[in-house]
Amino acid sequence: MAAGFLQQPSQAQTVVEVEKKVVSDSKINLTSETSNQEDNDQNTAGKKQPSLVQSEETEEPLDFTSLGRSGQQTAGESRGSCPYVRTPLTAIAPKSNLSLTTKSHPRFWFYIPYSQSKISKLEFSIVDQSGEDITRYNLSVPQGNSYVSAVLPKTKPDLAINSPYKWHLKVYCDNGKKIASPTFVSGVLVRVKENSNDSKSLKFSTYNVQKLIDHDLWIDAVNVVLEKDFREDNDNKQMVWQDLLGSSTINLKLPEPQGIGL
Repeated sequence: MAAGFLQQPSQAQTVVEVEKKVVSDSKINLTSETSNQEDNDQNTAGKKQPSLVQSEETEEPLDFTSLGRSGQQTAGESRGSCPYVRTPLTAIAPKSNLSLTTKSHPRFWFYIPYSQSKISKLEFSIVDQSGEDITRYNLSVPQGNSYVSAVLPKTKPDLAINSPYKWHLKVYCDNGKKIASPTFVSGVLVRVKENSNDSKSLKFSTYNVQKLIDHDLWIDAVNVVLEKDFREDNDNKQMVWQDLLGSSTINLKLPEPQGIGL
């Protein structure tokens, strides 16, 4: 692990420690969903639970009570309007659903398994702890099963350091009904502070991808691997891609992204 790369968390911190730090700073109660379920039910009885703003469908509650547990890396269990596919809608993000980034406006990558003719809308959103939208917009629908990216636009304010945000990618498929429920993936994102003295070049080399992985910066690592300049300048790009997906933290089996030149 490269020392000094992150100013926070320190080299010795793990993702779990980052969770505890963010939760403490945000005054969020870090609890075990299993052991404290009875107490939670009693404490929340009669209270309105926070949820994403919605008008057409019921979707996953906005839950920050235990970072890394709320979300879906794949849409295999969501009951949306999209047809069954062997490889489901997938976010290229950690299984824990907690992602770290050093970026003020991070970019996310997703595998879309549905044909263009099946999709009526593709929506990306990021919300804060109060349920307020940081961004919400529609993405262009790819022509075939492919990879798409979504970014927090530069016109939006920077993500705050050590504050958790919830992101969603929702796919609405045309199933002949006027109102359709989305198939979605989701997770929690936390921006951590980067030491500028040790971050002069975080772009295209295989070394830098591993450097990001060593610091649990998976969102940033995925983006580097799928960046055009990395794909064009790196002879080991296919091996790096497979190693990235095969890591125990992500552990995904996805088609090779030929449509973006890997």
